Amino acid sequence: MACYDVGDSKLFIDIPVPCGTLTVSVSDSLTGEMAYYQSYFDESCIVVDMSGTKVGDYVLEISIGETLLLGGFSIE
Repeated sequence: MACYDVGDSKLFIDIPVPCGTLTVSVSDSLTGEMAYYQSYFDESCIVVDMSGTKVGDYVLEISIGETLLLGGFSIE
């Protein structure tokens, strides 16, 4: 589960089951410009600070092995 906290400008990602290595990326939905990219290992809660990121629509990608989870959110 992932959610964006507008007040804190943070993206929270909960991983309910340990899954080894996973990669989190956030990119601008219009330009494809990467705003965030990081790999993690066996994390249960990931917090991504999005403060300073420009206003717009973004795509969240979580890659776990060959599984790709996609979502979208807006920064206003």
